[in-house]
Amino acid sequence: MQDKRILVVGYGKLGKRIANELFTKHNVTALKRQALESSPALNMCYADITHSEDLSRSLNEGIKHGVDYLIYCLSPSERSEQAYREAYLIGLKNLISCLPNIEALQHIFFISSTSVYHQKNGEVVDELSPCLPKGFAGNILLEAESYLNRLKTPSTVIRFSGIYGGNRNNPAEPFSYYTWDGEASWDINKNAQDGAWVHPLFESDKTGTEPISKLW
Repeated sequence: MQDKRILVVGYGKLGKRIANELFTKHNVTALKRQALESSPALNMCYADITHSEDLSRSLNEGIKHGVDYLIYCLSPSERSEQAYREAYLIGLKNLISCLPNIEALQHIFFISSTSVYHQKNGEVVDELSPCLPKGFAGNILLEAESYLNRLKTPSTVIRFSGIYGGNRNNPAEPFSYYTWDGEASWDINKNAQDGAWVHPLFESDKTGTEPISKLW
């Protein structure tokens, strides 16, 4: 399973670690809105995903033969309904319509959020739990998930909770991260989300503990 062509959309905290880790064994391209001051070793494309013409031009220049796998891990520019819709729905649809050689795409990985769940009283939820979000963020993400489900290309949705990103655990002490089956793994120093994306399809040596691997 070596040398797969992978496009990572979003080159922030999570996307950068994903791209750089996979780059050691695969042909990785990362898509970012604005150009970096210093170019990384991996292939980069620069475009605003809300502008389909610029996006199409950038993708055709950077990955004209298409990719095997797409990892979509964008963050909205701000916490507003419009920003969420642009990042998670408009941008996703634009990307799928502009991606060169779409027939080559084998699988899509989409980073979603537990905001799609409406349960607020400590209930146990899993991928089969009903989702009736009351906020705009959860509704837009659920709409994006539904869009993916209608595509011919298989997809995997990963719903991370709000514990990832930045130093949100202050003071920084180990905490337990729970996977869908309720087993604890990882701590603040390793970052649960930074390991959960390492799918067996890409990585022969698991970077996480057994509970994390059960996500797959």
